Amino acid sequence: MKKFLKSFVICLVVAVFAICGFAGCGKKEEPTVPQAEPATESFVEYGTYTEDELKAYLDRDDVVKEFIDGYKFSVKGSVLFNVVPVEYVLTGRILLFARGVEGDFACHMVLMDQTKVDVVGYIKDENIYAKTTVEQNLWAEQDGPFEYNPTDVEDAVDMIFGEIEKMLNFNDADVKDVLTVLTEMGTSKQKIHSKKTGNTTYMAMLEIFSFSATFNKYNELISVKTIATDAASGQVPIIVTLDFEALDHSERIQYPDNLDIYKDITSRE
Repeated sequence: MKKFLKSFVICLVVAVFAICGFAGCGKKEEPTVPQAEPATESFVEYGTYTEDELKAYLDRDDVVKEFIDGYKFSVKGSVLFNVVPVEYVLTGRILLFARGVEGDFACHMVLMDQTKVDVVGYIKDENIYAKTTVEQNLWAEQDGPFEYNPTDVEDAVDMIFGEIEKMLNFNDADVKDVLTVLTEMGTSKQKIHSKKTGNTTYMAMLEIFSFSATFNKYNELISVKTIATDAASGQVPIIVTLDFEALDHSERIQYPDNLDIYKDITSRE
């Protein structure tokens, strides 16, 4: 398996197992395929593209193929076990133009026993600082079918820390991997151009993954999106999305005055 597929399988499927693995198994149902929403613009062109066409575009000197100033990210997944909702949401920003890497992030996870895990934090001078809150659901422990497991909570928090570290290294190499899928390995290639904004989106499929990259009218990369459908084979169907969008140079991180109460997780054991 090539590097790019490993990268996205790890990033997306780890999030899947954060939801399903810590939650337990459920009844297998037919997977739900996300339906494309109808375009709200009046001037949108739909078509296809060839590998040579996209390669020629990417080889141009005026095309920017990475997030220069930084990017905001979003990893989301949710599943419903009967009437028990399980959720995972990780969002944040990475600034690359600052002195050293800067950023902020927040993660919210609801486990099967409805224990809530929240992690918020900041990146400063390339170090990662986080504060973790765990809210145990006593009703679920006493009267529900699932027992509270501290080990599951500890594993979930460690997984979140690992995902945040991956977000710091997404730019450049991983973007190239997405573009490799779009040019060389993907199927069902589609091209969507907005006459209103000047943005052009290239989309392709690879196994259970849908990849897309969007360039603005100045030929700058502004968005990369990945969707994994039914990634947890053998368990309940689930859809996990991984989105990256370019940040504007005006973005700034507002650090709290009490940053010292946040734990440095950069070199955790």
